[in-house]
Amino acid sequence: MPTVKPRVYVTLEPETYEAIRRIAHYSQRSVGGIIGEMAQSSAPVLVQLADTLERAAGLSPEVTGNVRRHLEAAQAKLEASVKGAQSGIDEAQIDLEEYIQRTGSDARQVKRGRLPAAAQGQGGRASARVAP
Repeated sequence: MPTVKPRVYVTLEPETYEAIRRIAHYSQRSVGGIIGEMAQSSAPVLVQLADTLERAAGLSPEVTGNVRRHLEAAQAKLEASVKGAQSGIDEAQIDLEEYIQRTGSDARQVKRGRLPAAAQGQGGRASARVAP
């Protein structure tokens, strides 16, 4: 069904596209859906930023300089927040590597909901929960 939402075309670096494509594949969603969700989750900040820039347009350099400094400080906080999220992902990867080393299984070996023999539980079906 056609959408009434505006469409946007973006150009991504190949490694960025590949990461989003893989996330979409493993979460069984579309690339556009992943990008749309990222943009939508940022909407409150984007609206606030647009409002701030709009209100600052045409003001004295002294005022816009102060606004720029505040926005740069906000960007630094955002970058720190992203690094915090990366730390959480790093911890998840460490847990996953430890699980793979203990069990000899790797999720990349999973085919159609079946776990490799070394990691099969009751009935051999994939579980949403990874054993600690």
